[in-house]
Amino acid sequence: MPDQAPRGWIVLGLGLLLAACTSPSPGAAEAVGELAADIVPSSADNHSRLLDDTPRLLVLTAMRSELDPLLAAAEIDATHVVSGRTVHLGRLGGAEVALLATGISMVNAAVSTQEALHHFDITGIVFCGIAGTPNPDLTIGEVTVPAQWAQYQEHVFSHTNSRWRDPELGSFGMMQPQRVRVTRQSGEPDVAEQKLWFAVDEQMLRAARNAAGAGLELERCNRSGDCVDSRSRIIVGGNGVSGPTFVDDNEYSVWVWKTFHPDVLDMETAAVAHVAYTNEIPYVAVRGVSDLAGGHEKDNRVLWFGRMAARNAATVTITMLGE
Repeated sequence: MPDQAPRGWIVLGLGLLLAACTSPSPGAAEAVGELAADIVPSSADNHSRLLDDTPRLLVLTAMRSELDPLLAAAEIDATHVVSGRTVHLGRLGGAEVALLATGISMVNAAVSTQEALHHFDITGIVFCGIAGTPNPDLTIGEVTVPAQWAQYQEHVFSHTNSRWRDPELGSFGMMQPQRVRVTRQSGEPDVAEQKLWFAVDEQMLRAARNAAGAGLELERCNRSGDCVDSRSRIIVGGNGVSGPTFVDDNEYSVWVWKTFHPDVLDMETAAVAHVAYTNEIPYVAVRGVSDLAGGHEKDNRVLWFGRMAARNAATVTITMLGE
């Protein structure tokens, strides 16, 4: 007899459960709906939701210090937070834009760019920011708009196995650069091509050339009064490279210059170029020279002239958008 009561409760419980499953009351159904809403956060629906349907240029920077001079010149109508990053919607240089600081380095730049493409009607991408230069003919304060970008630190590390060595790219010690593998929206699914250089959009490059010929005055001094011997040049064309490391080593910088001939090296642009290529969106990048990538006699000068270089890049970018 002691086990009869528990069995009775089990049978009763099963009966109530079946009744609830077969004929829920309106109140029960409402409760289930509320429970489901708690289990699946409403933000999950936003992952692929278009937050604004105005065609816009996506103007990116890595850091807030690079975004600030753009925001200062923009008319902002609205902001949205997407994956923890604030997207500012408005107008800049006469163009409808979405402004976003992606965060530093390749993965942050790629993720933020792809998320922006999900949530906004993006017609083109412009990256604006600072970079180091391994080119011995360039100096701090000048601005570059390269015609193509490469992910130059896609490496195999090997001192002994020469099978990884690309005859065109060589190696720096055990670092043996490789081409990246990339797919495209219009391509065959899961079939990747090996690629080194990602070309920027020709129309955007023409706008950069027009901006370069507009007689812009670039800053030569920081807000503390320290100045550089800059020629206020805007260099359109040539190469740029990006990787996940901040370069402050002259020996490595010299090798990068001999191998890839880049006017600038940074930590984001080629990742954005990769995303733009996959999604078949035109892109271009404007980079103000902030340091010599290890070519300084003393300390790296990015902490002294980074904001000045960012303002110069912003000046060129805003003029380009006006084109």
